[in-house]
Parts: sequence; C-alpha cells; structure tokens
Amino acid sequence: MRTGEVPEDLATEEVKWLTLDEDAHNALEDAKGVISVDLRFEYLDRTELDKALWRFTCECFLDRPSDKVAGFIVQNARAVAHTTCYLPVEYLSVDEEKTVSEVRLLPTNAVELPQAERWFRLDPPVGCVAAVAVSGTSYQLMAERARAVAEHALRVLRISLRAHPFIHHRQLRFRLGESYAFREQLTGYQSRDDTSWALTYGAKLVDTAVQEKIFGLPRVPRNHLERKADLAARWIERGMLATEPIVSLLYYFFALEALLGDKSQTLKAPILAFRRAMLATAVGSGFSHPTETHLLYEDVRSAAVHGSDAPDVSDDIVRNFGWDMRRALGQYLEFAADRGFTRQSQLVMALDTHFQHGDLVAWLRDNGGPKWTDYLDGQSAEGPTPEAQTDGRD
Repeated sequence: MRTGEVPEDLATEEVKWLTLDEDAHNALEDAKGVISVDLRFEYLDRTELDKALWRFTCECFLDRPSDKVAGFIVQNARAVAHTTCYLPVEYLSVDEEKTVSEVRLLPTNAVELPQAERWFRLDPPVGCVAAVAVSGTSYQLMAERARAVAEHALRVLRISLRAHPFIHHRQLRFRLGESYAFREQLTGYQSRDDTSWALTYGAKLVDTAVQEKIFGLPRVPRNHLERKADLAARWIERGMLATEPIVSLLYYFFALEALLGDKSQTLKAPILAFRRAMLATAVGSGFSHPTETHLLYEDVRSAAVHGSDAPDVSDDIVRNFGWDMRRALGQYLEFAADRGFTRQSQLVMALDTHFQHGDLVAWLRDNGGPKWTDYLDGQSAEGPTPEAQTDGRD
C-alpha cells in the first residue's frame, strides 16, 4: 500500500490524495525497476525518478482511457550520448596506444586527449590514460562504469604481466587516478577508496583513544592470550583499511576466529556467533543479534574462502560488523583481565561454561530461527554437551 498527494496541477476537488492497492504498488515498483536500468532515464536521481513516476501514476488514475506511456517517455527520456571517458593511470606508461580488454591505453601526449585542467592532470605519476567507450545520460554514472571497465583491464594486465620473470611485483601497483574527462571537455573528480585524509590527534581524540582496552595492548605480547589479541588487532586493522567490503568482512572474521575460535570446531558459524554474544553478555554489554553473524559467516565468509561466488555485502553491513569486532576485541581484553586469564583457551572455556550460557540458549531458541536448531540441540543449560564441546586447543 502507498498513499501520496496528487500533484497540485493534477488534483481535483474529488481527488487530492491517491492510495494504491498492493497490485498497483507492485506495478509501480516494477516500472521503477525497468526505468532504473534504461540509459535514457539514468540522469534522474532517486528523488526525481520517484516524483516522475508518482506523477505518471496519478495521470493514469485520473485519465484511465488514455495511454500515458508515450507522454512519459517524451517528457522524461533524454537522448543517449555515446562518448569516450578518459581516466589517468598512475605508475604505468606506454610508448604508443595499446589495447587491453575493452580499454585503450594512450600515451599522455596523445592528440585525442582532452586538455589538461585543474582536475584532469597528466603530470607524474600519471604515465598513460585509459580510454573507455561509454554510453548514457549521466556523466557521473558513465564515469563510474568506465572506471569499472578500466579496473578490470588493469587487473587482467597485472596478473598477465606477472608471468614475466624480470618484473617485480612492485612494478604492478599501477592504478587509476582520481580524475576523469570526456571527449566533450567535461571533467570531474572521484576520490579513490584508499585516499587518505588528514587527522589531528588532539586532546579530545586522546580522551577517546585511552579509554579503549586495546590502547594498553603491549607491542610484544606477554602470553598466549595477548598473542591472539595482537593477531586479531592486525586483522581488524586490515579490515579497516581494505577498500572492498567483501575483503574487509573476511579480515574481520579472521579477527573473530583469532579471538573466539579453536581448531576443533565443526559448526564454526554458530559457535563463533554464540561465543561472540556470550562474550558481550559476560562483560555486561548488549550484543548484536548473533543470527546476523551466523548468516554472514555461512553465506559470505565460507563462500568466499571456499571458492564460491560470494554475495555482495553493503558498506553499512561491513561498517557495523567492523564496529562489533572492535568491541569484541575490547571485551576480550576486559574479560581476560577480570578473570586473570593468560591463554585464549581459558577464556573460550569460561564462555562455554558461563552461568548465563543457558539463558542465551533459551533466548536463541525463541528468537534465533531454524538456523540455530542443530547447534542448540547440542547445548545444555550448563554449556555444550560432551560430544558438542570443543577441546580448547589453541
């Protein structure tokens, strides 16, 4: 169901608001899906598209006998431009035009290149320019598509060139620059995901940092438990600095396994997710729903690690998971300090036999869903049954 106001120039005394039933609403969503992949309409942002489609819906309702599709196309479609997007490439040069995949690599003095400007610069470390044929009605989206095509070409080139016995891997770190230009002399700028921004470590940030448990983690671990914490911290750092969501997620899971995993696990996903929730419970902190961790491990982490095509994950999902892993590291150090643990296996055993273990089992039976059945059937109020319990090996 959807209810909205009829545009003022279309409204009548009888119809000022319109409510769509489920079928009409589904039809509207289907239309939005079709239009969103039509290049003639890609220049419309989400708000503009919603507004245009709502107006179209109201017109159809108020004048049902007439076909409004042709009018919608005339009013909103733009002619698709076919052009070339130019993307500077840093640390790679060519002596003459070369073709890789769908991309032409041009010398920086090629005649066809747009004139260098404030954004579109061709001075070092730029060594060549990737020229990509693109079509569309939004130059920003065309530039994004061109960048994806060029990234693929450079990836293929890097791996192919590594076969040469005298090429060092550091010579294969060429990358796209942050600017772009079109044949029409239009230029733009898009920061890379790995671009660094300046930060001043002032008094307020000092107050934030020193309150974190990891702030006191020694450079040289003093025992096995701290070695696991140091390993997790290294994985978390990699996750924070990685530019691809799937890579960040994998690193964060490696951190979680360093903190709460062991070599004898069989059902790794539910064990790790349960222990993560149990750790938060043990230190008196609220926990993120363990089913999300369970699902991410099974559907994304396991698929990626075992060679399957892992589903895409959003930046928000990875950002939230990374936040929880940083909390997990702090809670790990807090719980260990409170109990005087020096080995990770001691901490894991304490979680598996914690007095609130049965409460979490009961809660998951009510709120966890069917994914938890097999694991929970191996649990008791006191902890894992002998056949389900891990041996605590590190």
